[in-house]
Amino acid sequence: MSLISAFTCAIEKKPSDFDPGKILQTIRTGGKRLKQRILQIRNRFEAELAITNGDRKKAKAAIDGLKKKLPGVTWSGQFSGARR
Repeated sequence: MSLISAFTCAIEKKPSDFDPGKILQTIRTGGKRLKQRILQIRNRFEAELAITNGDRKKAKAAIDGLKKKLPGVTWSGQFSGARR
């Protein structure tokens, strides 16, 4: 079975390898804390939209840091070594 690489967040430089099925299961179930983190981001986005009278650009900027803390997957394959 092929493995894919994943990162704990957008600034992580060293990937970890996973079975794609396990990644898909985590996405489907929300993982241990992933669901709560995504809900927090969505709520913050909605709150920022309300505060900024619907300014999507400002609302997206407000959640940018939170989104970068979410894990990421490189579906195209398995990678070794660090990103730069």
